[in-house]
Amino acid sequence: MLAHLRSVLVATGALPPRDERLVALEKWISATVQARTDLAERRILHGYAVWHHMRRLRRRIGDDHTTPPGSRI
Repeated sequence: MLAHLRSVLVATGALPPRDERLVALEKWISATVQARTDLAERRILHGYAVWHHMRRLRRRIGDDHTTPPGSRI
């Protein structure tokens, strides 16, 4: 329901488009890191996921989206 509302707002120009797959990956990383109870593990996982993988992915896709325009997840 929320995804549909967001897509309507994007289609009407009320909200800017965003890469939904990238957003979903960021949420997954955050939830996975927060699920760890050890603070040292959280720091390591966060650094590895965000500073290594997300940085490389963003650099690779540049201004493009990983989600093709008009597609839904």
